[in-house]
Amino acid sequence: MAAKKGNILPKKGNILPKKGNILPLVAGLPTATTFYEQAIAEALRRELGGSNKSVKTLIRWTGAGGRTVKNWISGLRGPNGAHLVALMINSDVAFETVLAMAGRQREAVPENILSARAQVVKVLTLLDAEIERMRTT
Repeated sequence: MAAKKGNILPKKGNILPKKGNILPLVAGLPTATTFYEQAIAEALRRELGGSNKSVKTLIRWTGAGGRTVKNWISGLRGPNGAHLVALMINSDVAFETVLAMAGRQREAVPENILSARAQVVKVLTLLDAEIERMRTT
């Protein structure tokens, strides 16, 4: 049996729209995410261009879908965390862009590596000395 329509009056006043995620009052305002999306899009276009080959390359790098990748290149959307990490693994330009957005410099990374290397050399020297001592006794 079909449901009857009742005498329900429509609500009056401010009603939120049933479709979409952005409220009409703030739809035109720039957001912090637009900076991220535009920066990533610029980095991808700078490294790969905007051709179909670049879309296929990004799909191969990240495993994302074609429409998703096209949205990244256009700056409409930005990659999520897992896709961003995959981009940073494969793209030096994307890596540099994310570091710049975070206010970090790439020079900070080699310092840590040099420090770790110095510690490894120190441990190896101690091990070599211990091995030599064991051989002589």
